[in-house]
Amino acid sequence: MQLYWILLVGFILISYAFGNPPGGFLRLEPRASKEGERLLRQAHEAFKKGDYQQAYQLAKKVYDKEGDVYVAWFLDRDLPSTVDPYDELAIQRAVEEYIRRHGGAPSLRRVILSSGALIVHSLFKLRRYKELEPYAIAILRKKPHAQIIRSLLDTSRRLQRIQQGKEPLDHTLLVKLADGREVIIEVERGRRERAGALYTPLDDIARILGLRLSQRDDRALLQGRGIEATVRVGCDQIQINGKNIKLPKPPYRKGVEILVPIELLQELEKAIQR
Repeated sequence: MQLYWILLVGFILISYAFGNPPGGFLRLEPRASKEGERLLRQAHEAFKKGDYQQAYQLAKKVYDKEGDVYVAWFLDRDLPSTVDPYDELAIQRAVEEYIRRHGGAPSLRRVILSSGALIVHSLFKLRRYKELEPYAIAILRKKPHAQIIRSLLDTSRRLQRIQQGKEPLDHTLLVKLADGREVIIEVERGRRERAGALYTPLDDIARILGLRLSQRDDRALLQGRGIEATVRVGCDQIQINGKNIKLPKPPYRKGVEILVPIELLQELEKAIQR
């Protein structure tokens, strides 16, 4: 996974080093301060040399003081020195003018990175997967289409599951809970007779909601926070405080875990709030 994209430009519109931006962004903002830019450029060099700890420390120093800020610079270019590397519209116009005058596209290489994304990349390289999650969540909250960040998050979760002796799932979702928290949950797409449903591990739901989970064979019991819920593998009927609730598809066992439709999380949240 490269830290930056080198752009050989025929025609520039918009590009970000660590993800796909939403449409309409014509400037890289917020912009790092002069000191932040200096530190992030040092962090970039450290990352390229494989010193991921140094890259992390420098990027985090900027992040702690300024938040998730951008830095951009040209490595080389055929455009005038007055063109701002942060201004996409100005670059686009300069490229158009160059093509009009010279009849061909300019050579243009630009580095774009942000303090938050550099932290995520560095922690991933350091295999500190749990630590990168808050930074990834903060980026995805603002830029849901930051695909490289999501890919790193998905991969880090898969690697953590393998380390725990669990089977990897398909991908992750950023979910906002009723209490306002935003959490990452892992999900698996239902297949064959379970097609159309999204499944997530029952023990993850228990952990997120602060419930006690006990399992015996294919029966699971969730308790705490004023609720008691029973879940059975292969049965799409669950009981929450004595009330029967139908899930879109039945839970099933995958390896050592019970996977349940994601709707169970919503039903348990409702019961907790009553």
